[in-house]
Amino acid sequence: MQLIKLIAASLLIPMGLFFLLAIATELINPDASEDSKISVTIAGLTLGLPALGMGGWLLWNGYYQSRQKIENRSRRIHSIFFHLILQNRGTITASHFAQFTQLSPQDAENFIENKALELNAVREENPGGETVYHFPLDY
Repeated sequence: MQLIKLIAASLLIPMGLFFLLAIATELINPDASEDSKISVTIAGLTLGLPALGMGGWLLWNGYYQSRQKIENRSRRIHSIFFHLILQNRGTITASHFAQFTQLSPQDAENFIENKALELNAVREENPGGETVYHFPLDY
């Protein structure tokens, strides 16, 4: 659906600009009659403004929906993170976190590393070589 909105907007905006440009060229044309200028202006505004408005709205709506998806995903990941921290009494590994969030291991590691810096977590290596993070539960 996002692709369809993007394609429609990329067609409507140039079309609207074309009609508005036609008005400008007709108005500066020294050989054009007054009736011609009026008819081109009315036609250009009638066709150009709705196309430009609809294209702009489609772009804005697509951007807004994209931002909403990103925010919802971020909220979900944070919620899972804090749930796992509480469930495991402050201890978490990147692989455990990645398993519940469907993040890549590298993305999970980066997320937990950033949270560890933010929340003053203690980092240690377990005998298997995996990094274990211990978060304080006083937040």
